[in-house]
Amino acid sequence: MKHLGNIRTRLTRRVAILLIALLGAVATPVTQMVTAIPASASATICTGYGITIHLGVRNGAFCADVNGSGTNINYVGGNFGTTIPGIDRVCNPSIKLDVFDRWDHWVASRQGSQRSGCSWGSYNFVNNIPVYWNFPQANGGKLYVTLQSSGTKVATVSFNFHS
Repeated sequence: MKHLGNIRTRLTRRVAILLIALLGAVATPVTQMVTAIPASASATICTGYGITIHLGVRNGAFCADVNGSGTNINYVGGNFGTTIPGIDRVCNPSIKLDVFDRWDHWVASRQGSQRSGCSWGSYNFVNNIPVYWNFPQANGGKLYVTLQSSGTKVATVSFNFHS
């Protein structure tokens, strides 16, 4: 019986280590949803929007993609969706980007084109904004990407500029 107890103890430890590793893997994306990350080569950051459905988890999620390097932006895109269809609906979705320098002064903005219709599912996308421009004055500043519903702000994420 004593040998069986040792096996249970080792098995319990292994399961606990596995759970801690899994929680660490899940916690990493949550941290990225809150903090701005550098846009280098390509970066994606997500945030929640809409009603809270359970313990701080929002019904909607918006993820913005920036392709570029340093202060050069090639294009910006994104996707969004909701857990409960029909609530927190986004209609005629588009994105807007705003560039600010390190002193929080506005540098430039670009408005993306709208897609027609309203979102219903867990995965929808917006039209990319082709930028192909360098913003050297934004070094140390931020890029904000905003999801819009018929031109009204739904959610915004931010990226740090570093050259």
